[in-house]
Amino acid sequence: MPRQPAAVQLFSPQPRSSFGYRLRETARRLDRAISRSLADFDLTVSQYHLLRELWDKQGLTVRELALRVNVAEPSTLKSLNLMQERGLLKLRTGTDDRRKRLAHLTAKGAQLKEPVLADIERVSLDAYRNVAHADIQAALRVFRAIEDQLEGGGADVEAS
Repeated sequence: MPRQPAAVQLFSPQPRSSFGYRLRETARRLDRAISRSLADFDLTVSQYHLLRELWDKQGLTVRELALRVNVAEPSTLKSLNLMQERGLLKLRTGTDDRRKRLAHLTAKGAQLKEPVLADIERVSLDAYRNVAHADIQAALRVFRAIEDQLEGGGADVEAS
C-alpha cells in the first residue's frame, strides 16, 4: 500500500518536509534498485549511463560523454578505462586531434544492450507501478522546469 504523502514545502529545515530532500531520497532509492539489477551484469550505475550513451552513438569523446552524463571528465575517464579493461569498449585517439580520446563499444559492450535495458525496464516499471501516467508526465514537467531554472543560473526562485 502506498504511503500517504506528507505535506511538502519547497524548502523546510525538516528534511522529510522538503521537496528537494524527497526528490533526492526518491532518486537515491531508484539508483539503489537499478544498482542491484546492474550487479548481475557486473556494471555500476555510472558505467550503465555511459553505455546508454554509447549504445545510442559511437565515437563520442570523453568530454562529450562527461557532458551527456553530467559527470566530471576525470571520473568519466576513470570509468571508461575500467570498462576498457573489461573489454566493453576501446578508447582510440582521434585522427584529427590526437588529444581527443574516442569511445567505441566492442562486441561484448554492444551485446549487453538488450539484456541490460530489459532488466532496467523491469526495475523501472516495478518502481512506477502505482503511479498514474499523468502524474509521471506532470513530474517530468516539474523536473524540466527546475533544470531549466538552474541551467539559466536562476537560484533565486520565489516560493509560492
